[in-house]
Amino acid sequence: MDDRMSRAVREAFVRLYQEGLIYRGKYVVNWCPLHHRGLRPRSVHERRGKIYEFVIRSRLRNEYIVVATTD
Repeated sequence: MDDRMSRAVREAFVRLYQEGLIYRGKYVVNWCPLHHRGLRPRSVHERRGKIYEFVIRSRLRNEYIVVATTD
């Protein structure tokens, strides 16, 4: 991701967090892109694929979050 896009993603996550629309947690959310909702663990079927991780760093707090997706 180029610097401009990375900055836009970071700003969007910060804004959503400040508005209380997202929160931090140490767990995986299985997301259905077709129905736009999270899936229950029993609804998830494992398959081989690639995983992509995006690290979003905060220069002000010296923290980071990892956003992951798959193909």
